Amino acid sequence: MLAQLDWNGAPLWFDVSGTGQRLLWVDPALGSSVMRPLGEALDVLREEFEVVTYDRRGRGLSEPGPPTSVQQEIDDLVALAAHLGGVDVVVGFSSGGALVVHAAPRLDARVIVLLEPAIDDRPDSSGLRDRVAGHIRHGDPAAAVLDFYTSTGTPEEIVDAIKGSDVWPDLLRSAPTLLADIDLSHVDDRTAAVVDTPVHVVVSAGSPSEIADMSVGIARRLGAEVWPEPGGWHGVEAAALAQRLRALLAVSPS
Repeated sequence: MLAQLDWNGAPLWFDVSGTGQRLLWVDPALGSSVMRPLGEALDVLREEFEVVTYDRRGRGLSEPGPPTSVQQEIDDLVALAAHLGGVDVVVGFSSGGALVVHAAPRLDARVIVLLEPAIDDRPDSSGLRDRVAGHIRHGDPAAAVLDFYTSTGTPEEIVDAIKGSDVWPDLLRSAPTLLADIDLSHVDDRTAAVVDTPVHVVVSAGSPSEIADMSVGIARRLGAEVWPEPGGWHGVEAAALAQRLRALLAVSPS
């Protein structure tokens, strides 16, 4: 069921499908209904969960409204969870995981699962944010997207496939939202300290050490368990993810 939530200057489009305990999925940078990383995993999850996905502000069907900011992204997620009447589990993938941590104190959720979260305890010092902002300011969204992918270690074959696909124009339209994702990746100790919802971190056995290290780092600061699962680069196998979520919800208080 495709629906929209009129909220904070721009409608947010969301989809509800499947039956079972309610799972709210939060996409990574540039992810949306147009290009949803781990979309095959979501198909498996719908067999036993009610899965809610949404197009974050400025991505997919959701218009940007006012310039996208960290606070707007947090407010959007909190508003959607409240509109749904609460959720059993929120799953944040990559930079979507960073957004979930920032929103956690206000989220109506039993459990939080961070799937390979792109989180650091310090603001970006690589110059990536300044470069992306410069590309956007000079009217070159392609350079912004490619710089982001290259700087975050996305394999060249994946980037080439995206560039040659039908989704490329939509990603260019979404390029300004990268600034909010870069800002969200900074989760300081004060932010981590106020998260009181049970948190679990899932990491792929096939991801490089820099991704695994970020997962372990935020898990340590949140007092969360780390669950290694089979998978490839920055992604967990669908059946393994479904089994892990089922197990975590089984032992979490209702």
